[in-house]
Amino acid sequence: MEYHETADYLMSLRRRRPKHETETTAKMPSHFKNPQANADFVQVAGSNGKGSTTCMLESVLRTAGLDVGLS
Repeated sequence: MEYHETADYLMSLRRRRPKHETETTAKMPSHFKNPQANADFVQVAGSNGKGSTTCMLESVLRTAGLDVGLS
């Protein structure tokens, strides 16, 4: 394959890329047989507010009588 053929092929992939929207994200767990249904943990991620969110969530869960561990 020549350079220009390779470049054309790679550029064509951008047009076929799926849209990552809320609807697509909502459908994804069912594709994997809903693994979250058996999850007994909460993951807090992001760039800001993880500490505050984790503290509030811990308080709510402990008040509900659940065992909570943070790491």
